[in-house]
Amino acid sequence: MELINNSFGVSTLILEDARFKSSLFTLRFLLPLNEETVTENAMTASLLTDTSSVYKTPDSMQKALAELYGSSISSSVEKLGDNQLITISLRCLDDSFGMNGEKCFSKALAILYDMLFSPNFENNVFVVNDVERKKRMWADKIEGEINDKRIYAKNRLEQIMFENEPYGINKYGFIKNVRAATPKILTEAYKRIIENAKIRITFIGATPPSKMIEKFQKEFSKYNDRYTQEFKPTSECAPKTVTEKLDVTQGKLVLGFSSTLCGDDETTYPLQVAVDIFGGGTYSRLFSSVREKQSLCYYCSARPNRFKGMVLVESGIE
Repeated sequence: MELINNSFGVSTLILEDARFKSSLFTLRFLLPLNEETVTENAMTASLLTDTSSVYKTPDSMQKALAELYGSSISSSVEKLGDNQLITISLRCLDDSFGMNGEKCFSKALAILYDMLFSPNFENNVFVVNDVERKKRMWADKIEGEINDKRIYAKNRLEQIMFENEPYGINKYGFIKNVRAATPKILTEAYKRIIENAKIRITFIGATPPSKMIEKFQKEFSKYNDRYTQEFKPTSECAPKTVTEKLDVTQGKLVLGFSSTLCGDDETTYPLQVAVDIFGGGTYSRLFSSVREKQSLCYYCSARPNRFKGMVLVESGIE
C-alpha cells in the first residue's frame, strides 16, 4: 500500500496486488455540507457520469462501457460528519486480461478522464436536455425515500436531531433546489467540485495506471484553494421524542444518541467497540436479548457514526 499526499489538497492511495483480476479506481471529493450547495453538488456528480464530450447520450456511454467487458462508472453521495462526500467509481477488468492484448482498463480510465475534464457542454454549460432529465430523476430519488420506511425513519431522526447543524441536511438535497436547477447552476457546481474539493484518488488492482494517475493529478493541481474538512461532535441538547403516524404494516423505532467521541480512529475506537458489542450483529446484546429471547422486534441493530460522534439504534416493531 502506498499513500501519496500532495501539497495542493489531493492525495493518492494505491493498493497493488497481483491476485486481482479486475481494478477499482475511485475519486472522492470532500466539500462542506450546506443547504445552498448540497443539491447541486450531488446532482452534478450524477450528471457527470452519464455522458461526456465524446459520448453525448447515456445510451452511447453505456454501450461504450459494456464493450469494455462490462465496465461501469457510477457516482454516489454521502455525509461524512458535517461534510459532503461525492464518490465517482470505475470498475473494469485488468488490462492483462483483455482479449488480444486489449487495454480495457486504460480505455475505461480514458473515458472517465473525459467525463471529468471534458463534460458534455453546449455554450460552456451543461446541455439543457441532460439537466432536465437529471432533475426528473433526482426529484424521484428524493421523493421516493418515503417508500422505504427504514430509510425514511433514519433520515427524519437526523433531520430532527441535527436540525440546527449541517448533518441534518438530506444527502440528496432539497426538492425546491432540484426544481430551481439550471445548466448554469450545475456548471458552477461542477467547477466547485473540480476546483475546490479535497480529493482522494484510490486505485485497487494488479497494475497501477501510473501515467493516468499522474494525468489526473496534473489536472487537479491547477487549483490550490481546496477545502479542509472539520469533524465536530454533536451538540448537547435535551432529550426529544417525535412520533409520526403513517399507514404502514410495521412500525419503525429509531433512537439517536450523541457522544463526544468524534474524529480519528484513536479517539473513536472505544465507541466503535462498545456499539459493536451492543448491537453490531447477530452476536450482539440487542439481537440476542431483545429480538431472540424476548421477541420484541423484527430487527434491531446499532451502529456508530465516528465522524459525528453519534450512535444510531434502529428497530422494526409492532
